[in-house]
Amino acid sequence: MIVNLRKLYNFSQSTRHIFEAGISARLHNMNFMVTIDRDEDGIWVTECPSIPGCVSQGATKDEALTNIKEAIALCLEVRAEKGFPLTIETRQIEIAA
Repeated sequence: MIVNLRKLYNFSQSTRHIFEAGISARLHNMNFMVTIDRDEDGIWVTECPSIPGCVSQGATKDEALTNIKEAIALCLEVRAEKGFPLTIETRQIEIAA
């Protein structure tokens, strides 16, 4: 599933400066692939594989998707403040089944 960040949320001034300096205003409309799965307790768990540690959850699928959008925004802010690349490379590979 792909989620779309349509705004910067309330990134800190220093992070906003980093984005404006290069990474960009493109953040206004970045798309991210996320996984969504139900755990053994019925909670919906979402993860953004291209951002290490970016995981969220919700009681419903919609809530989980809303929460992962917020988690992505916050993870990007932290990664930018620490000088880390915003995302890591992910690839889809084919295996024989």
